[in-house]
Amino acid sequence: MWVSRFVDDIKEEIEKKNKLIARKQEILERMKKGEQFFLREEAMNPPDKDKMSKGAKIVTELMAEQESIDRQLIDIDIIIVSKLEMYLGDFIAKAIVAEKLNSAGDVIPKTEIFLVPFKTGNPEIREVTPEDIWFLKLIKQALSVNNIEIMQKPSIEDFSD
Repeated sequence: MWVSRFVDDIKEEIEKKNKLIARKQEILERMKKGEQFFLREEAMNPPDKDKMSKGAKIVTELMAEQESIDRQLIDIDIIIVSKLEMYLGDFIAKAIVAEKLNSAGDVIPKTEIFLVPFKTGNPEIREVTPEDIWFLKLIKQALSVNNIEIMQKPSIEDFSD
């Protein structure tokens, strides 16, 4: 069962990657057509400044989209490698949580925790999956926050009635 889930997860990421690569290819084709457009307009005497301006705006938008796709492709590669490590690796990450005040004003001393890609019954060992890392990356980028604390995640059974 785990192997099947692992293979399905990797296939899903590769499908996402293939869609992005196809979109990137579409953008490349549009950029080639844009190059021909600019060469034709440049040859006109005088060139239509309105068309040139609109064309430049479209090229700028396409370049921004291509840059976004490139970042997403890199992220998917990271996710695939993380999933490979998660399913095939045998690792434990150690993290140190700095001393802090909790919401009641109590001082929580500096704590060492261990992070693994699977659930355990030990409260000092926390599960962290590639989805968690992706989620944390999104939170950090969207909210520009640091010092995100990984709380104990509920199990799937906690959500069943």
